[in-house]
Amino acid sequence: TWGNVGNFNYHALEIVLNQRMHNGLTFNVNYTYSKNVGDDGTYRSGYNIPANAISGGTRAYKQDRIDRSWTAISIPHIIHAYGVYQLPFGKGKIGDGSMLVRALAGGWQFSGIYSYTSGTPIAVTWSGSTGTTLPGQGQAMPDMNKSFSGPYRVHGKFGSGPNGYNTCNLGINKLGQTGCTKIQYLDPGGFSTPTNASTVSGQAQYLIGNAPRSLAYNARNPYTWDVDAGLRRSFPLHLENAEFVFEADCINVWNHVTFGSPSASWSSGSSTFGTIGSASGNRDWQFAGHINF
Repeated sequence: TWGNVGNFNYHALEIVLNQRMHNGLTFNVNYTYSKNVGDDGTYRSGYNIPANAISGGTRAYKQDRIDRSWTAISIPHIIHAYGVYQLPFGKGKIGDGSMLVRALAGGWQFSGIYSYTSGTPIAVTWSGSTGTTLPGQGQAMPDMNKSFSGPYRVHGKFGSGPNGYNTCNLGINKLGQTGCTKIQYLDPGGFSTPTNASTVSGQAQYLIGNAPRSLAYNARNPYTWDVDAGLRRSFPLHLENAEFVFEADCINVWNHVTFGSPSASWSSGSSTFGTIGSASGNRDWQFAGHINF
């Protein structure tokens, strides 16, 4: 019906550093710097938009051009690093002459994985509208507030508050606790209601909002990072070609919490806009033992 829609561009720089096994160490580090731009997400209209249809508009837009911006999956920085290190103790290595060192410190192998991902762009939508008060095209967007001077990101890092990082900042009361209120990490004052073009009292007809489809005020969702590690050793058994293998793995070594995306549904006077309602991530130990023969 609308012809050619959903245009998407992806550009990236990829760098890989690889260390082959040397002195018991091998690792790989890869980094990706990328940019995704498109109009394949939410859209205001599937048609050309004249300037007088846009709230505060000074120019017209070709089909989908007003919504061409950073996509909801655009991640500028991604880092992955992993490696394995055979500890330099034991037979033929440090402590070779000590039976105690060979028995306790020899043969251990340490491995680790690190990952980091930038936050994706926040895509703000306008929820203070109905099907009868809009042009009836697509997703409703708010206006950028011309009188807003910032800052848009408020109250510190996502998940933090006056008493540090705790569930109360997400509006969750612990046992015996009361009065927890969600903290807004995005200032709702950065946006405003689109212009009402109706001349009939009580029958609003809003123009199309002029806020960017994503990354307004350069705001992004929380980034994520994680460190996993493992320790492994083989113990020879008094059987032909048999060994006992012990493994200890720790997922999320630093017990880092990843907070969910803040609410991006805006309306005038909203107390939930910019609040976070979820969190994930906890340290997990796993132990295993098996016999190879």
